[in-house]
Amino acid sequence: MSKAIQSEKATKKKQQRIRCPICGWQPDGKPYWACEKCLTTFDTFKTHAHCPTCDNSWHYTQCIACHKQSPHDKWYEN
Repeated sequence: MSKAIQSEKATKKKQQRIRCPICGWQPDGKPYWACEKCLTTFDTFKTHAHCPTCDNSWHYTQCIACHKQSPHDKWYEN
């Protein structure tokens, strides 16, 4: 993914509210998620569900509060 696209996504994410579509939990920017390939911990919303170390990616994100998985894009509200 190009730096311009990453920058554009980062700007859009700052304008969007992020919360679990199931229970409403809002992430606080801490690195709760871990890559199963390289074990790097990170905030999946800062990287749009891509590992910052090995670039592994996910379509679903598990909520830290309710432990349910939902499509990563469903977490973003306008």
